[in-house]
Amino acid sequence: MLLEAYANFSTGFLVDSLEASDINNDGQNEILAASNSDVYVLNSTCGLIWNYDTGAYVVNSLYSGDLTADDGEEIVLGTKSGSNGNYYLLNSTGGLLWNRTHSDAISYVIVGEFDNLNSGLEIVGGTENFKVHLLDSAGNIYWDYSTGSGTQVSALAIGNLSEDTGNNANEIVIGTKAPSAQTTSRYSTSTASRQTRPLTSALTAW
Repeated sequence: MLLEAYANFSTGFLVDSLEASDINNDGQNEILAASNSDVYVLNSTCGLIWNYDTGAYVVNSLYSGDLTADDGEEIVLGTKSGSNGNYYLLNSTGGLLWNRTHSDAISYVIVGEFDNLNSGLEIVGGTENFKVHLLDSAGNIYWDYSTGSGTQVSALAIGNLSEDTGNNANEIVIGTKAPSAQTTSRYSTSTASRQTRPLTSALTAW
C-alpha cells in the first residue's frame, strides 16, 4: 500500500507534541500541534484555525479534555524556559484561561479522572526534575510526588490497573528516563504506594 501525504503544515520548528480531538464540538477532529513556543490548531486539511504563542516558554507537551463548564474542550500545556516551567490552560478558541509558574520545567501533561473524590477531570503533569503533580481544573496543585533523584518524567497514563473500586479506582503510570536506565511506576491514591518495575525492551525503545 502506497502512502501519500494528504496535507501538510509547516511550523518552522520541531513538533514536540500532537493530538487529534474535536475541541470545538463541530463533529470533526482538529489537529493540535506544539512546536517551539507555539500551539497550532488545524482543521482536517491542515488549514490553520488559530495559534497561541507562550512567548519564552517552549511547549513540551499538550493534552485536551473537558475541564470547565464552557463549550468545547480545553487544552493543557506543559512548558519550559530554562529550568523553570509553566502550566497553561487554553479554551477551545485559543484564549488563555490561566497559567501557573513552577520552579521545574514541565515535560509531560495528561488529563483524566484520577481522584473521584473531586468532581471533574484532573491534570497530571510531570517535570524534568523527578516530580509528578496532580492539579485541579483551576490549576491548584493537590499534591506532588517524587520519582527519584536524577529522573525526568517522560510519559504518563491514567487507568484502572488494580482491583480497587470506589472513589480511588484509577492509578497513574509514570514513565521516566535517567542517564543510565528507564523505569515505569504505578501510583495509587487508594493505597498511597508505588510499585516500580523495569520497562520491557519494547518500552525502552524511546
